Amino acid sequence: MRSRQAKLHIGQVIRHRRFDYRGVVRVHHLVNGDALLVVEVKSTLRVEEVRKLLEDLSRFPAFFPEYRGYRRFGAVAALGIDESADRYAYRQGLFVLTLGREGLVTLRNDSAFRPQDFAADDSVEQS
Repeated sequence: MRSRQAKLHIGQVIRHRRFDYRGVVRVHHLVNGDALLVVEVKSTLRVEEVRKLLEDLSRFPAFFPEYRGYRRFGAVAALGIDESADRYAYRQGLFVLTLGREGLVTLRNDSAFRPQDFAADDSVEQS
């Protein structure tokens, strides 16, 4: 997976909230229009944290029912990455962000990346 510097334009963020889970801040989420981005922030990213985020993404509507019907995407952000966690996150359809040169955020996903809309899984589970 090749890194690329990117200016990330979130647009007009309507809401930003922390998702406190088990007494620890687990993820942040940003809302823009009908899209929701759930971000797990770690100093060092490991595969286990990616797995936990994937679980959180599937349970997110239970904690925040007001976001049912929104497209739901996931991202991991970290200063360091262990155990090829970035490649695992990429394969799961998550955006991967790290701190690059001069303190700029680096989007590690390449141009072939297609993000997973985790809300699409909701309709399958309800059937």
